Parts: sequence; structure tokens; C-alpha cells
Amino acid sequence: KSTHSCTVRKSSFKSELCTFSGFRIWPGHGIRYVPCANMQSTKLVYPFINHKSKSLFHQRVNPRKVHWTMFYRRMHKKGSVEESKKRRSKRVTKVRREITGLTKVGSQEEAIGHRAQEH
Repeated sequence: KSTHSCTVRKSSFKSELCTFSGFRIWPGHGIRYVPCANMQSTKLVYPFINHKSKSLFHQRVNPRKVHWTMFYRRMHKKGSVEESKKRRSKRVTKVRREITGLTKVGSQEEAIGHRAQEH
């Protein structure tokens, strides 16, 4: 008999998000850009998934206009679960409305029937 005990470990890897594309960057992957000390920037390090993202970032291309980025996909609601659940439109029910000043159809028929009996 084997006495192997199997333990499940939770992965404690900290993934980062690409500054341009919004993709996850796993440890050991990606490119990091550190701007000069003279530049006043809000972030000290900009992580990128690949050179393509870094290049487009430096060209000041808007990631919301590049089709393969997560920012574009979120903005245009692509690939979300809610896309498959489309709202059902309510069926239109026709409502008969009477014109003011006219009597109901049933009462008109009764009136015609009474007139016919009188004659």
C-alpha cells in the first residue's frame, strides 16, 4: 500500500496587467519600461506583454481603437457572457379602445334588434 498524501497548493503567482493591452502578464514574461527620473509620471514602472504593446504605447496609440486589446473588447461588449443572454422583447398586445361619443358595439346590436322588433 502506498501512503502518498496529495496536498493541493494554491498558486501564489502575482500576475500583472499590461498597461496598453490589458492582458495578464505572468511571472517571467513581458517587458518593463521605466521612464526617466526627469519625467513626471504617475507610475514608476509600465509593464507590457510584448514589444508590440510597448511600441504602440510609445506611439501614443489609443488602446480603445485597437481591436485586439481588452480595452476595445470591453468598450464594444465583445466576448462577454451577457452577450449570449439577449433580452426578450415583450409581445405587443393590441388594446381595443373606444372612441368617445360612440356607444359600444354590443349595445348597438341590441338597439338594432329592438328596432326590428318594433317594426
